[in-house]
This record gives sequence, structure tokens and C-alpha cells, in this order.
Amino acid sequence: MKKHLLVWIFIAAFSMIKSQTLLTVDPATTYQTMVGMGGHGINTDANYIKFLFDYLGCSAYRHWIEVDECKTPHITLASINSGNIAFKDLNANAISFFNTLKSKGVTVIATPWSPPSCLKANNCVQQRVNNVCCDPCGTYNCADDLNYLKWDCIDEYARYLSLWAKDFQTKTGISLYAIAMQNEPLFNEPYASAKMFSYQYGPVLKATHDTFAKYPELQNIKFFGPEHMCNYGGNN
Repeated sequence: MKKHLLVWIFIAAFSMIKSQTLLTVDPATTYQTMVGMGGHGINTDANYIKFLFDYLGCSAYRHWIEVDECKTPHITLASINSGNIAFKDLNANAISFFNTLKSKGVTVIATPWSPPSCLKANNCVQQRVNNVCCDPCGTYNCADDLNYLKWDCIDEYARYLSLWAKDFQTKTGISLYAIAMQNEPLFNEPYASAKMFSYQYGPVLKATHDTFAKYPELQNIKFFGPEHMCNYGGNN
């Protein structure tokens, strides 16, 4: 019995070796383009640019849409309605960075970490702890059930995103490929965040689509779905 078993093992192993196919990869040939989506990391250092985009071949970059200040927010409902917002996330250093990305043909997508505080039920760009805006609780899913976009501010949020997109494209000369509605929308983070469950995500997506469709410079921007970061307590 043992001899028969050894014979069958040998035959099976020989068959596996015999059926293997030799693959030859030519490093000078592009077989597939991998489009990566990373975090926020504006840096004009020559080595950073060289290693990330030239050596690693990063072809896509995810930008963190401006987050209003915790203690002294400068974005108001009036400024959104008037279209007069002084966006601060694109200083000279950032514009130089994006000019470099444009010259290298890098695709840029954008994600908001939170709606402006004036549009949220808790009036804060992240969770409240002990009723203090942006006071960290030291973990994820801090106990703030009001950390979400107010239902009656969906249209204003869509307008805010359109204003930001137009400002970004004007200052950088880059045509945004896509934009999201909310980063990690199923739990509170100990930084800028907001909950946006599926029953609200749909209406927000439609309002944003309809708003962007009004402006020729925004009509080609796509929309991408939110990423779900595992199952933290309370969001599964």
C-alpha cells in the first residue's frame, strides 16, 4: 500500500512539473497599467517626486479636499450660497506640486473628509466629545450621533463641492478625473470626518451630479463610491 501511494505521489508531482508553463516577461513592454489611489501628500521635494512618480510610476493621486478649521471656521452658509469662498488648501507650494503632476500626466481624484461645519448637524468638521468640537476621544467611532450632513443642506453641499472643484481646476490647470461624496462614511474618525450612510449617499450623489452638470467645466468629472474601512463597532 505504501509503495502504491508513493508511486501515485510521484506521478502527480511529475504531472504538475510537466504541466507548468514558462512565462517570459519583457521589462520594456507595458502589459497592464495599474492605476493606484493613495492618500494626501503634497510635497515638492525633488526626491519625493522622483521616487513616487518616476521610479514607482504612480499614475493617480487622491487629493484631500479642504477641511474647514475646528475652532474658527471660515466657510459659512452665506458664502456657499453667494459662491464667495476663499479656499485655502491650494497655496503656492500645492500649486507647484500639481503643476508637476500635470506635466507627468498623473490622474487626480478628490475626496472630502467632511462637509463644512455649517452644513452638519453637530456644527463641527469632526466628532464632538463632551460637546467640544474636535476634542479627540482617542479612538475611532467616537460617540457622536450628530456627525453627519444635515438633510436640508444637501443642495448646499453639492454647491460647495462644485465651487471647490472649479477653484481647484482654475488654480492648477488640472481637469479632475473624479470626486467622491465622503471619505470613510460609516464611522466617526478622530480627525475630520462625517457619517454618510447609503440612504443619504444616494440623494447627495444625485444632487452633486445635477449641480456639476450645470457647468461645462465640471461636466466630465466622474463620481466614485466611498471606501468602507473594515467593521469598527457600530458600523457593521
